[in-house]
Amino acid sequence: MTQQRDSRRSPFSVKIKKPEPQRLLKKWLVLLVVGVLAGVGFVALQPHFAAAEPNGERLLRDADASLERGDIDKAIRECDRAIALEPGNPDAYAKRGYACLRAKDLRGAVGDYTEAIERAPKNANLHWNRAEAHRKSGALVKAIGDYDVVIELAPNKAEAYAVRGTCKASSGDLAGAIADHDHAATLQPDEPIHPLRRGKIRYELGDYSAVIADLTEVIRLDPSRVVAFKLRGRARQKEGNYAGAIADFTRAIRLDPADIELFNDRGRARKLAGDPSSAIADFGKAIKLGADNTRARAHRADAKRAKGDLGGAIADYTAAIRLDPSNADAYFARGQAHEEIGRLSAAIADYNRVIAARPDYAEAYCARADAKEATGDLAGAIADFNQVIQRKPKEAYAYCGRADTKAEGGDLKGAIADYDKAIDCKPDYGYAHYGRGQAYALLGEFDAAVENFRWIVDHSTDPKLVRTAGELLQLVQIGQHR
Repeated sequence: MTQQRDSRRSPFSVKIKKPEPQRLLKKWLVLLVVGVLAGVGFVALQPHFAAAEPNGERLLRDADASLERGDIDKAIRECDRAIALEPGNPDAYAKRGYACLRAKDLRGAVGDYTEAIERAPKNANLHWNRAEAHRKSGALVKAIGDYDVVIELAPNKAEAYAVRGTCKASSGDLAGAIADHDHAATLQPDEPIHPLRRGKIRYELGDYSAVIADLTEVIRLDPSRVVAFKLRGRARQKEGNYAGAIADFTRAIRLDPADIELFNDRGRARKLAGDPSSAIADFGKAIKLGADNTRARAHRADAKRAKGDLGGAIADYTAAIRLDPSNADAYFARGQAHEEIGRLSAAIADYNRVIAARPDYAEAYCARADAKEATGDLAGAIADFNQVIQRKPKEAYAYCGRADTKAEGGDLKGAIADYDKAIDCKPDYGYAHYGRGQAYALLGEFDAAVENFRWIVDHSTDPKLVRTAGELLQLVQIGQHR
């Protein structure tokens, strides 16, 4: 009966016995103590886990992470700690050297790479990096020394020859630079940068045929290289091949139609080729691309002057001066344009500005002397020619100009003495022979006059001067027979 009654009893009718309060408290205290002990144990054992890997390497990895985030100061501090822990580790110095390079602390970079090299002298990368630090600080001789070591350790590293060549060029050893670029091109015959760098150096040497050959090779390897067309065009222009230069500049413009200098280059080539109208159009495009382009305005002014548009030339020179008030060449050219249209006072004012800015500008003294002579200021003209002769004792034009001024003032013997000096400086100076012939004729020394006019007829290549000298020769000979 009892068993039947128990089997029919609902499970929810069984009462659950509650734990005693003291027993529950003890359980929680045990769990708390175990947790605290576990935490303390983890903290105490953490250095032992970290000791499984060297602290220096971990710090250098941290430094790498800091450099990636751009936190260079923190990277340097981490490298400092790594060096303190492992002072014999070259990687720590190299890493700090790189951080110093990033921070533009070139002296610090050189010092760190030197420490690293002392510990790993056969590491080509360390010498390469120190060379870069030397190069950026301007210590080219030291940089070249490090590149020498790199090449010794890695003789097939083309870039080492190329960068050493660039350093040699900057330090004045152009022949050595060309040899290095030759070697780099041999190691990497399909790399256009090597003949390009070599071509730039040869341009400085004035070996324009070699420049054209180098740049032609660059264009063969990379037909999209704008600078190759630009430099080859300039070399062709230097050789007088204006059509070839214009073609190169035109191809470069197609590749980079926003390059202001290309329009300036083509404009100059077109002006030299005798096409001032096309030159003016090119300079106009350069001005549109950069409204403050002083050189483009000055070049357009030159082209307008060559075309005979002196008013337009003066306007462009004035615009160039407004943009760059210190441009002495623009003042000088504007002065010449003023002089050509008879504005002598304006011309003299411009020459005054040139001389005030550049007291050794000999051409400005000559031009001002001519303008002063034209106004009748003969003493002022002679004073200016004296300034030129003082600065350039072998300047034939200055002696001839002073002689003309003396002759105009009636000092014929003084004029002949100056013509003699001009001819001593430049024996084929036709105008000096012409002026001396006139002076002798005015003094009645016809034989000497005939000798000078005869020299012009027999030797001068100036048709106008030959014709005028021939007419005077006939007049003097007629006078001799009277």
